[in-house]
Amino acid sequence: MVYFNSMRRTGLTLLVFFFAGSLSLSALDHFMLELGSGLMWLHNEAYDVEGPGAKDPDPIIFRLNLNFPLYFTDNIYLNPGLGIAGNWWGYVETEGWAMPVDQMFRDLYVLSLDFDVPVGFQLNFKSFSMSFYTGPNFKIRIPLWGEKPELRDEMASYFLSKGRFVNVMGGLSFVFPLSERFAFTLRGESCVPLHNLWSSGGLPFSDGLTVSASVGARFIW
Repeated sequence: MVYFNSMRRTGLTLLVFFFAGSLSLSALDHFMLELGSGLMWLHNEAYDVEGPGAKDPDPIIFRLNLNFPLYFTDNIYLNPGLGIAGNWWGYVETEGWAMPVDQMFRDLYVLSLDFDVPVGFQLNFKSFSMSFYTGPNFKIRIPLWGEKPELRDEMASYFLSKGRFVNVMGGLSFVFPLSERFAFTLRGESCVPLHNLWSSGGLPFSDGLTVSASVGARFIW
């Protein structure tokens, strides 16, 4: 019950934030939508059940992303987005925390929702544009199904406790216009687990770092 109350509060806060941002659309000349897909590397500084030292592979995860660029000038924009990914996790009961694992050691499949709110600076060239962006990232992980459904509440509580969903992200993107209403996009970004400053549980700060690359398309109305 505590988990679901926390999830509702977190979800409501994020929805209010995104709704407030969407109100600015009326002041903009264009509505833009970006769809992309790619791969994400998740760094795992894992403990084994016996203690620190043993390490599962860093998973490479397929990821989908949806963004709504909001330009305020030719160079400055806000780019709220949603990323969707999923992979297998294990719950280490003796340590009281969760970690991504190889499928053969799976406990539960976890859906990861990334809510990004970066601010970008864009450089415009004759045939393309290049952007640098950074901002907060909120990574909401939801345990779904697997070998040990009895661990769902413990794992979910771990993901939301101590602000373990708070990160900061930054990236570089390229946009290649193909027409007035369509463009090809390339994106590379990294998400730093800011919450490890206070919730690492003895793990290195880099635990949970992600690096991703994607290709996609921008649609303009």
